[in-house]
Amino acid sequence: MACYDQGMNSRALVVASLLLTSCYKDKPRTEVPPSNGVPPATARVDYSATIADPLGFLPVDSELVLGVDVDQVKKSMFWPPLAARISQAGGPALTTFQQVCGFDPMQTIRAMSLGIKTLGQKTPDGVLVVHGVDRGALMACMEKGAQSGGKTQIENGLVTVRSDDGSTVAFAFVDASTIVGVVGPSASAAQLKAVLAAGSPLRSSPAFAELVAKTNLEASGWMVMNGSSSVFDQMAQAVGSRPKAAFGSVSVLSGVAMDLHLRLDTPAQAQQLSTMANQQAGMARSMFTRLDITTENADVVVALAMTDQQLTSILQMAGVSLATP
Repeated sequence: MACYDQGMNSRALVVASLLLTSCYKDKPRTEVPPSNGVPPATARVDYSATIADPLGFLPVDSELVLGVDVDQVKKSMFWPPLAARISQAGGPALTTFQQVCGFDPMQTIRAMSLGIKTLGQKTPDGVLVVHGVDRGALMACMEKGAQSGGKTQIENGLVTVRSDDGSTVAFAFVDASTIVGVVGPSASAAQLKAVLAAGSPLRSSPAFAELVAKTNLEASGWMVMNGSSSVFDQMAQAVGSRPKAAFGSVSVLSGVAMDLHLRLDTPAQAQQLSTMANQQAGMARSMFTRLDITTENADVVVALAMTDQQLTSILQMAGVSLATP
């Protein structure tokens, strides 16, 4: 059991969180006290409105916000190889998690959202929301780790897991199947409490709200990256100016359909980049069902669609295989 507690459960939790990879429509359920008889701190608060918001709990200072509808991804050609690679990445830790905890999180997780900041750091800080994890099963497993006197602590329903390298994951259930967690160098139970109390702070940002209004949050996956992201520092030279934002969505239910916006300083810059991209696209358009590169004010807009067969051919040309490893 010591081996399980001193590293396995934190790695397995991260793997499960990445499966954090819609579903944000969970209805509130009756809170049931854990086996130790102490009601979780979250039982005293009704989080149903925040849970129903795809931006719920995510920090207002996030550099990158994304969401994944795992239910949709599971219906696509991507899921078998992706599931195999996740299992491979989890390795013995995920196997032990399944054996000790008695369930496979890959089979239950339905959707996720994530807000990340300090992307320039080796280990960014983030808040994640995962839908589709059975609270009773996971908390029972975490209690095993806490009782062994290792690196897992549970206090009023808040779970803190410390790994051997000093990193921390803190999480809590906000209903019977939804986890909110904080990860990164600054992760702590105190930080998690602040996140839970904040509601949907991203809704208070007019600039972010404007980007979200143009993003399809019902797609298989979506993302919004604001102007503070360090990722744009690396793009400045290639694009000709530092982008102000990027946002878009992708659907994988029938082939792949993507809508991506890259916002620049001026409409003139957007037109210049669009013209250059269209010149480079050339004959590549024949490989897609649709590939349109246009402008919308200061945004360069890429609308792309391809069938599963077209995607497979493109990936094969790039040396990428979707075959199960």
